[in-house]
Amino acid sequence: MKNQAKVRRVIALLALCSLLAVTLTSAAPAASSSVRVIVQGTSVGDAATAVRANGGRVTAEVSIINAVVAEVPQGCVARLAETPGVVRVTLDRPVRVSGGRRSRVNVEFTKAVGAKEVWDADDLGAGVTVAFLDTGIDPTFVSLRRPPHGRGNRILAYYDVLSGRLYKSRRLLRSPRDPNGHGTHVAGIVGNSAYERRDGEYRGVAPAANLVAVRVLDETGVGTYADAIEGIQWVVDNKDTYNIRVLNISMYGTVFAPYWADPFNLATMAAWQAGIVVVACAGNDGPDPLSIGVPGNTPYIITVGAFTDNYTPEDFGDDYIPPFSANGPTLDAFVKPDVIAPGAHIVSLMRRNTYLNKQYPENRVNGRYFRMTGTSMSTAVVSGIAALMLSENPDLTPDQVKYRMTITAHPQFSEYSGEAAYSIWEQGAGRIWAPGAVSADIEGEA
Repeated sequence: MKNQAKVRRVIALLALCSLLAVTLTSAAPAASSSVRVIVQGTSVGDAATAVRANGGRVTAEVSIINAVVAEVPQGCVARLAETPGVVRVTLDRPVRVSGGRRSRVNVEFTKAVGAKEVWDADDLGAGVTVAFLDTGIDPTFVSLRRPPHGRGNRILAYYDVLSGRLYKSRRLLRSPRDPNGHGTHVAGIVGNSAYERRDGEYRGVAPAANLVAVRVLDETGVGTYADAIEGIQWVVDNKDTYNIRVLNISMYGTVFAPYWADPFNLATMAAWQAGIVVVACAGNDGPDPLSIGVPGNTPYIITVGAFTDNYTPEDFGDDYIPPFSANGPTLDAFVKPDVIAPGAHIVSLMRRNTYLNKQYPENRVNGRYFRMTGTSMSTAVVSGIAALMLSENPDLTPDQVKYRMTITAHPQFSEYSGEAAYSIWEQGAGRIWAPGAVSADIEGEA
């Protein structure tokens, strides 16, 4: 177990799509004689048999991509890849961690996407569950547990991949909560039901949506590819139990292979194929071309870049895409991101005793709130809009959700020339617009 923990820490780092922390370095070789790998086979059984035949130990099964996670002797990796029944062996890959400024609690991102117009039509995202592949969600926040103007518990489950434990109902308070802070911040952007009487707005995009936490990262934001795909496997296995319609992935890694050969991408595609709308960040490695990360480079899912409202949320003319937002095309020449959403100076929930809050106390806002920047935040905004869409139109497929979002997005044009201010590689279809995406009635819809 000690070796496994050591390998888990050293081999790979899962990166949150936020700009609070310094980007972490790539993985160093493990000191142990064993390495952690993801083995894809012609079947799960074949992959497991091949691992054991090469002196390895299976630690988890990921049936959605016919794979197992395993510890194998370092000297046997090449032989394992050539073993009959093995399709591909992938070393547990690195992905990076990467926020904000102080102000009063003023949640402007909902204005920038027109959310209030949807709320005024009595659509708050009720009946839809959003799962978060992240650092956990802190269930002690009342505005995450309770629906708007009512009672009940909207946090339906907390699955901790790191321990393999599931927490529900009253046991939620025994969960690891969110020792890092990132997952709660992201969940608050989607589902914070606190209401601001001053301007008649909620502090989350879909304040009645249900939430499920899938923790794949530790206190400092460290995790692995294997943890991520195990988390996606759990989401797919439990989607009907909790009515999980949206999966938010606010983390990314460096592209090292075509999208169809990457196990993180393959698991993401399996979730999409299972009927779950997957929303992933573009990453924060912009503005260079080919900077979209994994799994945002998956062509089928919704990949989100960032724009800033320039502190004027109701004036679109001065909005711009900050340089950190990753740009396409992807390695496989697909247009990404698909849309852009607010991703700068985003205020959401976070406890003071969390890792990020302690590291960056200057970003605290009124005690329970915290300010962050990055495509993590943009991704959560779009996940919230997806929940609003599915609450209004429960029969929409993931492809239809993506089509409606992109067809109703607003490309950013120069206020001076009237020409496109950004290429499709920078803004995709343009800035997301909630009223259009929710109410679109499109003939010949894909």
